Amino acid sequence: MPSSEQLFRRQKILADFGEFALRCESLDAILDKACLQVAEALGAKRSKILEIQGDSCLLRAGRGWDEGLIGALRLPMKELSSESFAIKAGKPVITQDIHKEDRFQVPDFMKKAGIVALANAPIFLPGGKAYGLIEVDDTQARDFSEADTEFLRTYAIVLGPVIDRLQISTSLRSTEEQFRLIVESARDYAIFTTDQQDRIRDWYPGAQAVFGWTADEAAGEPAAILFTEEDRAQNEDKKEASTAARDGAAPDVRWHVRKDGSLVFIHGSVRALRDEAGVLLGFLKIGQDLTDQKRAQQRMQVLINELQHRGRNLLGVIAAIAKRTIGQGGPLDAFEDRLTALSRAQGLLSRSVMDPVPLSDIIRTELAAHVDLGSPKLSISGPSVRLKAAQVQNFALALHELATNAMKHGALREEAGLLFISWKTKGRGESRHLVLNWTETGVTLPQDAQSHRGYGRELIERGLGYAVGARSKFELGSDGVRCEIEMPLGDDRDQREQGPD
Repeated sequence: MPSSEQLFRRQKILADFGEFALRCESLDAILDKACLQVAEALGAKRSKILEIQGDSCLLRAGRGWDEGLIGALRLPMKELSSESFAIKAGKPVITQDIHKEDRFQVPDFMKKAGIVALANAPIFLPGGKAYGLIEVDDTQARDFSEADTEFLRTYAIVLGPVIDRLQISTSLRSTEEQFRLIVESARDYAIFTTDQQDRIRDWYPGAQAVFGWTADEAAGEPAAILFTEEDRAQNEDKKEASTAARDGAAPDVRWHVRKDGSLVFIHGSVRALRDEAGVLLGFLKIGQDLTDQKRAQQRMQVLINELQHRGRNLLGVIAAIAKRTIGQGGPLDAFEDRLTALSRAQGLLSRSVMDPVPLSDIIRTELAAHVDLGSPKLSISGPSVRLKAAQVQNFALALHELATNAMKHGALREEAGLLFISWKTKGRGESRHLVLNWTETGVTLPQDAQSHRGYGRELIERGLGYAVGARSKFELGSDGVRCEIEMPLGDDRDQREQGPD
């Protein structure tokens, strides 16, 4: 029976441990303190704490033992040792002399240390789950009293909830650290939280990377600052929060605004945050920056629309050529030549579906089908001008008619013939026009040339005006064709001039 002084000292040890546990956040420090105190209270030189890990027990902490054993030694639970016996029994186990013990086997490391007597108590976490045990060991035979056992059991009862709290705290810190690493590395995802009034509360690095505001700048601001002016006018920010509060979540797939005023397309969602009682605490907002993909999608749709429009126009042009050539008894080879010219124009357009095409490329491509571009009979000159896709097709056909006529009857046929092609621009902005001159000299014209008006001349004088708003003058001079085509170009910026053609 311990003296009153011993009882007081043990009560003080328990009180000191409780105070220490309230301040300490380290499980290792708690277990080390426990080993020190139980050894001191029971007058033993050695003590230890074993932690169950799967099918074995780890020597997690200890006093008086070789430091190399702590954190390394494992005792298999399947072996009938004093420790595994105590854990399975679920109550304190005392051995006054291990040489007389027949309930279990004493581990070899304890025998080598000269352990003769031991007393232990299992440690249970809240809910009854076994954590391990706390044990004191002595190198001399010893009769541990009931008071010793009760102190050890009481200490284990106090120790269990402390271990549980620290394990949960460690797990939470680990979870919080993992969450922090995730949100800080997810730079393509804007992640932030707002309060019940939808004012920004937590602003993570991904949100700053996507929207541009720093955490200090964003904190306290309404989430509405991220919405476009048009969406705010339609109360889309309020509707989104209301839907999330009512249904638990709401989609957020729309254009938003960055700090610098530029637009960013977000594909994400808003989720309501509630406590265990269901009270709304705020909102979690997660969205991925898909601006590049959205713009690519929009551009693809524009390209599809343009190709569909161009396809319809192409079929219309082919039908018109067929009607004006074959339909009026014209030769088949003329129809084929015009289709070939149309194909050359399509080849130029296919280089870049939406970008303007250099005028010089159109002219040289058409002439190259008829004559060597290095021929001294040719003179081609003019500034950098680019035609829109809608202008190229009909303009190329007009050039084809001029070039075909020059090959059959004009400057490219006659030995003394010369062909001068030049162009210039006049006006500015929306009033900017192209003026192209086609001049042939050294040509002997047939007597009926003035009265002949074929498909080519009709295309130049009438068709270009209808198709691209051009004004044309076609004359047969004394020594060759004179043709002037004036066509609107539109704003300089639309031409995307990039240096000489």
